[in-house]
Parts: sequence; C-alpha cells; structure tokens
Amino acid sequence: MKRLIIFLIIIALLLGGCSWIDQLQAWKNSNTSNNGNDDSQSQTIIDKPLVKSDDQTTTEETAATTIGETVEVTLYFSNADGTGLVAEKRDIPKQEGLARATINNLIDGPQSTDLLPTLPSATILEDINIGNGLCTVDFSSELSDNLNGGLMAEQLAVYSIVKTLSQFETVDAVRILIDGQAVESLSGHIDVSEAIAVQTVE
Repeated sequence: MKRLIIFLIIIALLLGGCSWIDQLQAWKNSNTSNNGNDDSQSQTIIDKPLVKSDDQTTTEETAATTIGETVEVTLYFSNADGTGLVAEKRDIPKQEGLARATINNLIDGPQSTDLLPTLPSATILEDINIGNGLCTVDFSSELSDNLNGGLMAEQLAVYSIVKTLSQFETVDAVRILIDGQAVESLSGHIDVSEAIAVQTVE
C-alpha cells in the first residue's frame, strides 16, 4: 500500500513536471518570436529613407536659382552714323568675372538694329584683371588688325571699352593691351600706351 502511494506521487510529479517544462518551452519560443519581430521593425526603420521637409532646399535647387539670376549692365556701341557712342542696357547672367562677361558682350555687338559694333567681331578677350583701381584688358591682335575706319573708328573702339568698364566702381582707369603687350595705339591715332582714366571719356 505504501509503495502504491509512493508510485502515484512519483507519477503525479512527473506529469506535473512535463506540463511545467512544456509551459517553459512555450514561453521561451514566444520571447524568441517577439525578439525577431523587434529586429525586423528596427531594420525597417533604419532602411526607411529620410523624407525632406518642405522648407529644405537641395544643392541642385540652390544652384539653379543662382544660375537663373541676371544683372543689368551697360554697353556702349556706335550710333547709326558712326559719330558717337550710345548706351545699350542688357541683362546677362549673374556670375563671377562680371567684367569679363561684359566685355565679351561688347565684342558680340549690339542687339539693337539702330546701333553698330565698335569692336571687330573676330576679337578675342585674352585676359582681364582689376586691381587698385586699374583694369588691364588684353585683346587678341584682331582688335587692331581688323579695325577699319580711321580716327573715328579707333576712337569709338577705345572709348567704348573704357566707358563700358567705367560702370564698375572698382575701375578708375583702363589699360588696353594687344596679345599681352603694351602698344602705342590700335591703328595709329589714339594713344593707348598708358592707362586711360575713366573720367576722360565720360
């Protein structure tokens, strides 16, 4: 009888132990599954691309805005009968080296059909530098080689360069070079061996 009771107690303990082990295993599996879901959620958050707010601007957008800006410059061309200079306003892209761009526009000639160019179209702006109030502007030899029309044509060419550059506050005088060298004149009439003060052509 005593052995039977002990046997039944052992059976009860074994059955209860199995149930407890099963519960422990189920709880462990549940935690493992939850941890896997957390990792997945964390990965999703990390991989999700950042959304740009409306008040942010990309580098490309900033560059496009800058490129689209313009500035008004004044160019001086010959009047229809070649006896004087007339100002022509023009909007050109805002940029570094604005004086260089302005002179290149002068070389390109007027937009108005009532005006005439003052510089030969084949002229190339080799270099331009501004320092201590002096603007040194270097042209290719086409400026002097292709300049036809005598004294008046030469005067219009020189003065159109100086007057166009005089609009920049940092320019007090202009020195004209040909192929990097100082010359006495462009075609034998107007002295350009020294810098020309902008006040003398106003």
